[in-house]
Amino acid sequence: MRKAVRHPAGKRPRLAVVVPVYGNEGSLPELYRRITAAVVGCGVELVLQFVNDRSPDGSQAVLERLAASDARVRVLLLSRNHGSFTAIAAGLAQVADCDAAVILSADLQDPPEMLPEMLASWRSGKKVVLCARRRREDPGVSKFLAQAFHTLYRKLVMPEMPPGGFDFCLIDRCVVRVILQSSEKKTSLIGLIVWAGFDRAILEYDRAERVHGHSMWTFGKKLSYAFHSVVAFSSFPLRIFVLLGLLMSILSAIGIAYVVVASLLGFISTPGWPSVIVLELVIVSVLFLGFGIVGGYLWNNLEQTRKRPLFIVDKSIGRKPSSSSHSCTRRRRPGCS
Repeated sequence: MRKAVRHPAGKRPRLAVVVPVYGNEGSLPELYRRITAAVVGCGVELVLQFVNDRSPDGSQAVLERLAASDARVRVLLLSRNHGSFTAIAAGLAQVADCDAAVILSADLQDPPEMLPEMLASWRSGKKVVLCARRRREDPGVSKFLAQAFHTLYRKLVMPEMPPGGFDFCLIDRCVVRVILQSSEKKTSLIGLIVWAGFDRAILEYDRAERVHGHSMWTFGKKLSYAFHSVVAFSSFPLRIFVLLGLLMSILSAIGIAYVVVASLLGFISTPGWPSVIVLELVIVSVLFLGFGIVGGYLWNNLEQTRKRPLFIVDKSIGRKPSSSSHSCTRRRRPGCS
């Protein structure tokens, strides 16, 4: 059983709540009230890190008023719109000295009231606490497509992913360091968190209907996110081409044998037709195999260039971890056992 997180006597752990902001002017005051109310009595030092991803509305003015009235509030304004993944990464970089970080959307669809339960799981020794959606109040088509994507993603890419996916989570500072070490731009944050491993707890909740504003996630953005979520963690699309190439090669060999035998037995009387068919079958099979082989080389190159750690050490007893690994015990800090 994993040892619970302990802190020096009299010292409260620092909890950061990272909130990316884009088009959330209407929900920010209520979000602030609910977050600050949720952590009362939890025995933590709160750092509320908002990241304005160059929101076109009046979000910045609201955030500045909150920061002026509460020293726990920090505001980071990006130079331009980078997207939610980059905004969250920028926020995590600002709070890397905290003991744990919560990633929370600003649209109030994810309940801040779950923070005490998430903290309890973290204090019990879980370094990743995922809040999985049990039910979501989204439009019918959007809900169906999301469920279909998460089902396929679990089966083909990442079986460890919660069935309904997640956006709301708590991660230990060890996991924060792993994410910040990643130099990838086109990837999935939730994929990185699950890929990193560590002991996880999964809490379920019902996702609320959006009340303030409207979602900025267009169908094109969702499609792009789904594509990058797959190719960042799975070579499955490339394997399809390899399998198709092998299948086409087998079918081509059968087809060539049939054409040759049929020509010799006189069943094919059209001049030149057998040679054309044989040539086409050979070209198609070679093309599919070639795509698969080239794709394999590209995948290997991608694995090298994105420079993820070869392995991540959770704990080391009796000997120093290899310098080529990422270790959570490299620098001993409160909240990192």
